Amino acid sequence: MTGVLLRLNIAIKVTLVALLLHAVVFPDLPQYDGKGIGTRLALYPVSIWFVPFVWWLALRRRGRDLRYPHLIDICVALPFTIGFGAVTHVVWEVLEYLAFIRNNPNELAGAYTDTIGDLVMSLSGSITGSVLVGTVLFGVGRLRPSPPPR
Repeated sequence: MTGVLLRLNIAIKVTLVALLLHAVVFPDLPQYDGKGIGTRLALYPVSIWFVPFVWWLALRRRGRDLRYPHLIDICVALPFTIGFGAVTHVVWEVLEYLAFIRNNPNELAGAYTDTIGDLVMSLSGSITGSVLVGTVLFGVGRLRPSPPPR
């Protein structure tokens, strides 16, 4: 299980670096306009180094037998890659609908309502998946006996 978590952890960090490099190589793309890319470029890499730094500090205090917390590291770094942006986009679209569209008959009659419905269904699926992983599926790994301490 540790090998899988290690590979997943590395894949998430490589993806984050690739996304940040995309913003550096193509800064004039419209999706980066007014999005605080400079701040993101400065702060998102902190998510890659936060858990390793805290683990290193703990390792110095407790000794060499402290295992690396890959799952925690994944949970800290993952929101900074693609998923966090998708969820916040859905929330933004729903709030925009509530604020500007639902009381505007011209906009309400358009395809925007259908788009909001699709986004809400997508978000519902993400939440359902997260709950399943966090509760039901997370417990599956606990069924196996843990190895004796070294």
